[in-house]
Amino acid sequence: MDIRWKRRIYKGLQKAMKFDAWHITPMEDRPYAEAACKEVNKLLKRSPSSLQVVEIGCGLGDILAKIDTKRKYKEGLDIGKAEIRAAKILHPGIRFRQGSFSQVKNKKNAVLILLDFLHMVPEDVLKKSMSELCSCNHIQYIVVDKVQSPPYEFSHDFEKIFQELGYDLYRKTRGFEAWKYTRRYIEIYKEKKSVTIRRN
Repeated sequence: MDIRWKRRIYKGLQKAMKFDAWHITPMEDRPYAEAACKEVNKLLKRSPSSLQVVEIGCGLGDILAKIDTKRKYKEGLDIGKAEIRAAKILHPGIRFRQGSFSQVKNKKNAVLILLDFLHMVPEDVLKKSMSELCSCNHIQYIVVDKVQSPPYEFSHDFEKIFQELGYDLYRKTRGFEAWKYTRRYIEIYKEKKSVTIRRN
């Protein structure tokens, strides 16, 4: 779809459904998100097709739509009811539901995607949510975006948080331009089984 038409469609949905205007920014205007999709698709080539890909904070579902289009088991969750309604319209072949960390249970996941919202979550809440999530699910890889604080509210030490949960840094991408001339990085964490750190 032409990017100009895509912007118009997203803007129309936003006006009709009243979700946050931030979501109308297409993937093509978010190079860090496109980079995350490429990295996840590389990981999935080595993962069984029976394993699921879950994105928490999926927004309108654009990231999941670009993840391994042949993979049947993809699910997006978001706390916004309007965002989920829009995601179902835009990407009818993917499962979307309203919810967050506590709604993901007893899953065998190849990849868990957590982009764009963790910098608004306090560290104690993030640790508690991730601990509960990892205790009742099997997750091979966790994908996050690392930002700076300030200007963002929180900049978490993901290496420390995820090491305590049994994960090590697997890959860190180059930096992408972020708010107020800062940088944003995509970091991928892997279960502690023969982890090799890869950097650009």
